[in-house]
Amino acid sequence: MKTRILKVANGELDDLPNGVKGRLLSVFEDIAIGKELPKQKAKVTSELWEARLNLGGEQFRLLYAVERVSEDKSNVPKKIDADPSGKVAIALGVLAFHKKTRKTPKKDIKLAERRLSAWRTA
Repeated sequence: MKTRILKVANGELDDLPNGVKGRLLSVFEDIAIGKELPKQKAKVTSELWEARLNLGGEQFRLLYAVERVSEDKSNVPKKIDADPSGKVAIALGVLAFHKKTRKTPKKDIKLAERRLSAWRTA
C-alpha cells in the first residue's frame, strides 16, 4: 500500500521534537506494507487509525485513513497513482501530534475527520 501525508500533517511532523518525524514515519510505512505491529497501531474511529510511537516515555501519534479506489480507472483521483490494474489503496496521514492524555482528544479526532473529508472532496 502506498502512503501519503497531507501537507498540513507533514508540517505538524516537522514541529515534533528532533528524531520523532523519521521514527513515526517509519512506523507508518511499516503499517502500510502490512507488518504486524499490534502495539503500534490502533483503530480510533470507523475510518481513522493511529500509528503510535512511544519514545522515552513520550507518546506521538499520526492519525491516518486507508483509502481504497475502485477498479474503474475513471474513479481514480488525480492525486493517487493507480497501478496498471487500477486497484489502489493508500494510507493517508491526516494529523500528527504529541499525545499528552490517556485517550486521543476528541478535538484531534474531529480535526482529522474534517481534513479527511476535505481531501476526499478536493
